[in-house]
Amino acid sequence: MTSVGDRVAGVVTCVLAIALALGATSFRGGFYTDPLGPGGLPCLAATFIGIGGLALVIWPCDGCTWPDTIVTQRMAIVFASLVSYTFVLPLFGFFLSTVAILLIMSRAFGGPFLRSAILSFLYAATLYLVFAGLLGLSLPVGSFFLMSP
Repeated sequence: MTSVGDRVAGVVTCVLAIALALGATSFRGGFYTDPLGPGGLPCLAATFIGIGGLALVIWPCDGCTWPDTIVTQRMAIVFASLVSYTFVLPLFGFFLSTVAILLIMSRAFGGPFLRSAILSFLYAATLYLVFAGLLGLSLPVGSFFLMSP
């Protein structure tokens, strides 16, 4: 990408970050929400995205090359996994969806299956304990498990 392309990408990223922050301010929570409210995390993400876009505008990369095919394939797998996570999470819940996405990503980066499966399970369990146990956040159980026979 050229320095002009980097700057255009930086401006587009900054505009998207502003749109994300504005959209996050319109989120309304129910009776029981965390102290930051439902827009806290999206606003934080918008801040970091905006800083990244601004950095591209100020310091474009001259002479950068595109990644090779393997890296591009891995990035596509990670992107597809993250997008599918948003659709699978309400259906299968936090724990199973998180184990699945971590397993897919670790396999995409060359991890052995058994080790990847064990670590994905342990990491998802740790995240569940931190979010649900320590922070008291309610995590999705999944509508698949709430179906009556």
